[in-house]
Amino acid sequence: MTGTEQAKALFFEGLEHHNRHRFLAAETCYRRALDLVPERVSVLVNLSAVLIAQSKFDEAAALCRRVLAIEPGNTECRAHLDVCRHAGATTRQRWLQLEQAVVAHPDDAGAHDRLGRAWLDNGDPRRALACFETALRLSPGDTSAGVHRAQTLLALGRADDALRAYLDCLATAPGSLVIAQAALAVLLEHGHAMAWTLHDPRVVRLLIEGLATPLLIPQLLAPLAMARVLLDLQQGGPQQVSLDALADMPVLMRVLVHARIATPELESLLTDVRCRLLAQLAAVDGVGALDPVVRLAVAIATQCWRNEYCWYETEAETAQVHVLATRIRGGDAMPFDVLALAMYAPLDTVLGDDRERPAAAWPDALTRLVSQQLALDAQARSAAASVPQLTAIDDATAARVRQWDDHAPSPRWTALPAQAARTPLAQFARQAIAGAPELGITPGPGGVRALNAGCGTGQHAVDMALRIDGLHLLAIDPSRARLGYAMALARRHDVHGIEFAQADLSRLRTLDRQFDYIESADALQHLEAPEAGLAALVDCLAPRGLVRIALHSRRGRQCIRHCRDWTSAQEPSQTIASIRALRQAILALPPGDPRREVTRFSDFYATGECRDLLLRTGEPHYDLVEVHAMLERQGVRPLGLEAPDAMQQAFVRTMPGARLDDFSAWDRFEAAHPRTFERMFFVWAQKPG
Repeated sequence: MTGTEQAKALFFEGLEHHNRHRFLAAETCYRRALDLVPERVSVLVNLSAVLIAQSKFDEAAALCRRVLAIEPGNTECRAHLDVCRHAGATTRQRWLQLEQAVVAHPDDAGAHDRLGRAWLDNGDPRRALACFETALRLSPGDTSAGVHRAQTLLALGRADDALRAYLDCLATAPGSLVIAQAALAVLLEHGHAMAWTLHDPRVVRLLIEGLATPLLIPQLLAPLAMARVLLDLQQGGPQQVSLDALADMPVLMRVLVHARIATPELESLLTDVRCRLLAQLAAVDGVGALDPVVRLAVAIATQCWRNEYCWYETEAETAQVHVLATRIRGGDAMPFDVLALAMYAPLDTVLGDDRERPAAAWPDALTRLVSQQLALDAQARSAAASVPQLTAIDDATAARVRQWDDHAPSPRWTALPAQAARTPLAQFARQAIAGAPELGITPGPGGVRALNAGCGTGQHAVDMALRIDGLHLLAIDPSRARLGYAMALARRHDVHGIEFAQADLSRLRTLDRQFDYIESADALQHLEAPEAGLAALVDCLAPRGLVRIALHSRRGRQCIRHCRDWTSAQEPSQTIASIRALRQAILALPPGDPRREVTRFSDFYATGECRDLLLRTGEPHYDLVEVHAMLERQGVRPLGLEAPDAMQQAFVRTMPGARLDDFSAWDRFEAAHPRTFERMFFVWAQKPG
């Protein structure tokens, strides 16, 4: 293939990403094409467009000037250059330019769209909406104006209309990552108040795509998906649903494979389905006639691997699984024996690292299941053996790590959503913090030096690397097994720029390193003295550096304490059988029993996390006034906390005059609404510079 042919292939690959609003991937392809054909106008124009989409206006303008030197009459490039000039102009100049453009070209949909965007950025969504609707009258299929209209409707509190607007945009740009993610974000925050959504085929298709691609973190989409599944089951009537019918429910199949089932109703139904599948798989030996049953069993097996086999099983099931395991270890097993066992136990306990075992006669779905599980286990173990150790591990931490490493690394995750473009750290933080404070941070030329303290199995570390521009991340954890899993998944996502290492948070000072951004969303709550851990983090924070921490709310965890007091009286062990028995006892409690409140927490639906949820003693809890005081004692300025838009709007309505960064006001708000932070507080602070 010649250089020109390679450039053409790269251009069309970039165009495919570009059309789907995957700007970072498109930029990479266009740059590689440009290296091969430096003066190709089409590549220069498209590269300038994706740079503008990522707010890289200076470089985009330079590319536009190169194009105009080659083709002085290129109108598309002149329009791009106008956008770059507007971005660099003062506010007054920008308004004047935009208004003049609308007067000079009243039939130009793009001019109305740009003016509307300026009104929206200036905090006037009503005027913005009028501009966008004018743009859409002039150009009905204009995706840019359609997306901006949806954003404006959301800013006006019209979430239903905003979601419908995003769905309309997807009809004209069906592959757009940005639009699909924006629509799902609205659905996640406001869907509980929109009864129509679960009945709309467009929403159902979006949920299916969102889980499978994924478009957002799959577990975030799971509640909506499970609600749709329950709706489908209710419409089928009270009779027992056939296995074939369940296998033909696309939302159920996607949530089984890509997320955790986290409702008592579905867990009860699927536990029974697993038992029925075990009986059916033991009774047949044909493959073709069982295709729906095989697909459903593979999905159940994947779900049970994901939840660490926390579902209850009868004594008869346990006995049958023991027989299957013995038969497989002896080499005298049929394919369906392996599939049946996979619904109850990890395959590496009976197949080891023998990835050649799946045979041509096995169903494809089973072959993939076996290969994927064994390959991931082997990759994680290999990676764990190569993890460097940066600090000593103190005795208390080492004991806790041994307890973790006695079990499979958790939480188990397999996929994260792609991002259209990475975001500068300051913008990333402002988008996360309620009230969007000005931060005044500028990372050095080497990029953002970041630390993820207590990275666990790496889901958040990899997500950070996918989201934040110029990130150079050190991700530490005391558990080598969890770090091995994290490294294996980072490689699967082709994520670079993460250094994984074994270290003890309390000994971070010995590293003699400073970071622009430190995140600890899981580690502080496992320390006996969280404030001492915070002090260690702050000592490693560079001047003007940001820190994000997570702590448990005293009010939010009240219902868990009821259940913990009850379970501790039974003196349970840490074994998986004991955890299953505890879970079953809780699920058997009558509705309304306060001990059953723990079933609302997603941690209840996986063995390792449930063990921590139910059996942990001495867990520290706080209110926001205490958190604010702790941050100030450690010499950092509290910036604010994370809260969804709907929660912020409720705060503004009920706490008139209070600022969104007022911790005391949020504490009063939580006192009136105790479930507000039942998951955790996510709090940001900044070190003086």
